[in-house]
Amino acid sequence: MDEITMLGEYRHTIDAKKRIFLPSGFRPLLGNEVVISKSTDKCIKVYPIPAWKEYESKINALPPVKAKAVRRWVYAFSKRAEVDAQGRVALPQNLCEYAELDKNIVTIGAGDYAEIWSEKAYEEMTGALSATDIEGDLIELGF
Repeated sequence: MDEITMLGEYRHTIDAKKRIFLPSGFRPLLGNEVVISKSTDKCIKVYPIPAWKEYESKINALPPVKAKAVRRWVYAFSKRAEVDAQGRVALPQNLCEYAELDKNIVTIGAGDYAEIWSEKAYEEMTGALSATDIEGDLIELGF
């Protein structure tokens, strides 16, 4: 994506039709169509089309025999979705079940995509993080 990335944490609810409001600051970055995908974490990822194409090109560059499982995981559990005029997107039922989304959810910016978490799973994930662990990761990555 451009210089701007998706940042922040937003708490809201999911409605009975499995629709959520995308944070207003994310909407210009996500556009009118997104790809919703299962994460290896207990959440759902929401990609703008340009970021999805970049992600997809990396998957397609993998050796076919080695990448079979990755391709199956990514493509079987991903779906294109329209963002409506109110800034809502409908989440697939199977992904809502996977991420255990019920009423209260948290949407976070993750750079070139967003993540949607159940409030419970998000609290567990963030509670397990420590500044020391993140600092170690940053040092290992050369920051």
